[in-house]
Amino acid sequence: MAFLYERNLAEDIDSLPVLEMQPRVLVAADHRLAHRKEIRLDELADDPLIRLDIPTMTSAPKGWNPHWPQGNASLSTSNVELLRALVGRGLGYALVGQGGSPVTADGRAVVALRVRDEIPPIRVVIAFARGANLSRAARGLVDFVRELSV
Repeated sequence: MAFLYERNLAEDIDSLPVLEMQPRVLVAADHRLAHRKEIRLDELADDPLIRLDIPTMTSAPKGWNPHWPQGNASLSTSNVELLRALVGRGLGYALVGQGGSPVTADGRAVVALRVRDEIPPIRVVIAFARGANLSRAARGLVDFVRELSV
């Protein structure tokens, strides 16, 4: 069993929803759009994208939307805190699953803005092999997650 992002799961995997996050745009607090509550992604067309470079985030999500930035990023990292620090230094913007703290690990301020475009949510699921003989503890966890997602 594992908690995974619900992106491109193999067909022999069963899953149950655990959490759903609407993507946000993370910008430095002094960014020209930071004072807004929400923005459209096309407003960032001239800004460099800093991509969270992990396979579950760079592969097209289920229900992929053409507004989701897929092009070349000016920077990329697989470390969320480094991504936040780069944004805080004004080196670009990032799409994130949740805003997190308004202060980066190196003390810079960032702002998470709602996205007006229709972007599929980022979903976290509990996943397990289809037809697996789950232990009693594993079945208990699945039942608990199933109750939460109702």
